[in-house]
Amino acid sequence: MKPLEGVTVVELSSYFAVPACGRVLATQGARVIKVEPPKGDVQRFFATPFGVPCSNEENMLFDTINGGKDFVSLDLRDPEDMQRFHQLLGQADVFLTNNRTKALAKMGLDYDSLKGRYPRLVCATFSGYGDKGAMKDAPGFDLVALFAETGFSKGMMVETEKSYPMGAAYGFGDIACGTMLAGAIGTALYRRAKTGEGDYVTSSLYGTGVWLTSILSALNVNGYEYPRTRQTCPPNSSPYRTRDGEWVSITINEYDRYWGPLCTALGIPELIDDERYNTKMAIHDPQNKIEALDHLERAFAQFDADDIVQRLRAADIVVTKLADFKDNHENPQALENRFMAPITYPNGKQTTLGQPPIRFNGMDEPEAAQGKPIGADNAKVFQEFGIE
Repeated sequence: MKPLEGVTVVELSSYFAVPACGRVLATQGARVIKVEPPKGDVQRFFATPFGVPCSNEENMLFDTINGGKDFVSLDLRDPEDMQRFHQLLGQADVFLTNNRTKALAKMGLDYDSLKGRYPRLVCATFSGYGDKGAMKDAPGFDLVALFAETGFSKGMMVETEKSYPMGAAYGFGDIACGTMLAGAIGTALYRRAKTGEGDYVTSSLYGTGVWLTSILSALNVNGYEYPRTRQTCPPNSSPYRTRDGEWVSITINEYDRYWGPLCTALGIPELIDDERYNTKMAIHDPQNKIEALDHLERAFAQFDADDIVQRLRAADIVVTKLADFKDNHENPQALENRFMAPITYPNGKQTTLGQPPIRFNGMDEPEAAQGKPIGADNAKVFQEFGIE
């Protein structure tokens, strides 16, 4: 039995974050009913400019965060369809949406309007910037509200000639936000089981971004500088180019312990006892840091990536070769753990789709699932819910 079996979620959403939340809940056993306008969620067609298939036969971006749901189409500007929507809410456990507060209030779907009518309903809303403050009604996407607003885009830039702030990957912050929101919904359902009362759960792109960058901001506010030049990057936590043109990345937190094994693996044993480089305090000296980086860059350049990864792992050093996003679809570790699950589309294409990483003992691993056409489940859902 899945932990959320018997829970019904009505999802009124678009784009990435809230649909990702719905997908997490669906993999944990909830029945998620995605309500779309007659034209559909705009995210169905998001990847069209990139040449990525966006049809009912194949739509990887949409399916990744919308598989495993029921699909209902309603025009909430139509009073009869709004009545049908309320009939869904009246039998639901969770109402999940990323519509802005003003729009929800205008439709009578804000929490204050719903809590008296549906006292056991958990209302979960998601916004760009939170429920308070001057930006509470502003629109937001993760590239702006999560990455740019929190300092991440600027701070992660390595300043070189003609360098630019980092352009964050599509949906990256959204999926993190949606996954966190799913956890909060589970907590609200647990509270309801004890009290019999529904709840209001809210999260935001900016709020999640502040939390995700809270370690970085704590360092920065105490004088640790972002963005950095290559010469100020810590040599124990940096990427290095290898002889075959690849990049590898290392992270050594216990620097004093692992400096010797690192030097041995890289073939530079003469630096093991060099007091300019062999302690974490020593490499905080700017000149020592530059020199250590230079030594390591030249040493890494003597090896092919696969070779040096093998050497460093044998020394118990955390290391990997920098991958492309597409490599996840064939990575044995992703496939073995079902972080990527196989799917065969009606047109015969075989591929894999990313899956939520949460696992429960005794629960089957998640299956990749295809989204459905707009309104595909109207008749089924209306019949089950007694909707005319």
